[in-house]
Amino acid sequence: MMTTMNNGANPSEDFLVMGVCSYDTRAVRWLETLRAHYDGRVILVMTSDYPDGLAVAYDVEIRRVTVPEGFWRNRVGLGCYQWQYIQPVAAEFPDTYILRTDVFDVVFQDDPRTYVDYDQDWVYVEQEGMRNCDNEYMRGWFSINPDVAPTVFQQPVYNVGVICARGSQLADIAAFIGQRRGRTYADQTELALYMHAYPDAFRSVPLFFSHFADMLDQMQIADARHFVNKENRQKYCVCHANGKTTHYLDSIYPYAPYAEKFDLPQSLRPAKVAIDLTIGIPVKDRPVELALLLQSLLNQTFQRFRVLLVNDCQETDFLSENSTVQGLIKLLERSGSPVTIVQGDQKGPQYCGQRILEHAATELIFRLDDDVVLQPDCVEKLLAVIAEGYDAVGPIYLDPQRPTEDQVIPEGTSLEDRMKVGRVYWKDELFLSGILQVNLHPNAEPVPVEHLNSGFLYRKSAACKAGGYFLDYSVVGHREETDISYRMFRTGARLAVAPAARAYHFHPAYGGIRETKGQQMRQSLWDRDEMIFRERLRGWMK
Repeated sequence: MMTTMNNGANPSEDFLVMGVCSYDTRAVRWLETLRAHYDGRVILVMTSDYPDGLAVAYDVEIRRVTVPEGFWRNRVGLGCYQWQYIQPVAAEFPDTYILRTDVFDVVFQDDPRTYVDYDQDWVYVEQEGMRNCDNEYMRGWFSINPDVAPTVFQQPVYNVGVICARGSQLADIAAFIGQRRGRTYADQTELALYMHAYPDAFRSVPLFFSHFADMLDQMQIADARHFVNKENRQKYCVCHANGKTTHYLDSIYPYAPYAEKFDLPQSLRPAKVAIDLTIGIPVKDRPVELALLLQSLLNQTFQRFRVLLVNDCQETDFLSENSTVQGLIKLLERSGSPVTIVQGDQKGPQYCGQRILEHAATELIFRLDDDVVLQPDCVEKLLAVIAEGYDAVGPIYLDPQRPTEDQVIPEGTSLEDRMKVGRVYWKDELFLSGILQVNLHPNAEPVPVEHLNSGFLYRKSAACKAGGYFLDYSVVGHREETDISYRMFRTGARLAVAPAARAYHFHPAYGGIRETKGQQMRQSLWDRDEMIFRERLRGWMK
């Protein structure tokens, strides 16, 4: 299964891949995606015990090392000793090109030998997005390198995620860093810092940075001919999480072909990361508003979710025709959020809600109108409340024209005056609305309620226990969310409003239930739904 290289080099002699890590499933993912593209030599320096059969299953050489007692054994703590472990291994292979990458948050997308230029004798350095400027790590680094003037770093220093060099070069770099530093903790940052601060020490080792060419002047390296523009080398064969959550990599690369091809034991396969949440959105003739909502989903701090769109459009199928919406759907999918479109039947939002409930493959569902925009941490805040034991939780929906109206209630304001702020129908609804609850409880703690509206996050099991959506409302679907959420409450579910979770509800004059022809007809259907709801409410109260 040897891959032929264009220049005839023997991969087993001229190239190897090396990583340093403590064992967890991410080490398996690193090996799994690497072996899907590369059949050459791999050395994994392990700082912890690992499963029997790992070396055989992935044909990897494992070097077991010992981390000092009392020292962190995770990836962050390991950084301070990583160069110490790299040096002896690199010295064993002085003429071999070694690709050293992170293991914790890296997967391979291509053959790693694309990094190698056998006609050049330079160190290839790829810099990832995490940057260091005036932070705790930088201040600590200067404390153990007092001879380096802070003015050396006129710009932020970006971490080095991938290094490709001959073994002799890598060993020299490791030895230099080992001599210079004290107990620091970020190996890839150290490399970037020392390259910038001590350019003379590396002039015998030509460098090529794949990003940020402005760093070349900053490094003040005299022999600039080593930094020719190698645009053809900027091929991303490694996907790096840039210091952010690894859920992104887990969701995009849960498996590579290697595991299936060689029938590896399940214990040695990378774990499938469950997508915890379905975001269900009925879509009805509002492409601009839907695009804003999809963009706000892309910006969420929590990213492990599926998107389920119920196409209830009347006029045009803009989900397939609108280029902006199509582009945002592709971006969501590339970021690890699968998007599924199911056809609605134009019978009202309650039918769309039931479609979402039936099609969702997750226990948690966030049902949203298509004219809503979420603040970036909205989903994260709602999930935090669910984690406290609630079965359904809604955000605070604000008017985009008055986005802070829930925050302007002075202390000492009477209950009667508090109830005048926001859209509250106290006497008619018999329930406190979300905005009223915020005004009564302005400390951002979850507020228990008996019903929710305008879209909320809930447990599928609680909604099914309550009987799902009541389908006898009109195409306007007035009260459909109040109805199901109150029945959830009556069957034992815990409901809350999360004042810390914010969203904006635009209510445009078109699309959605406003597509029902004629204002008089809409009002008639609205009144009909209200009468149905009140009759059901009287039955519940008996």
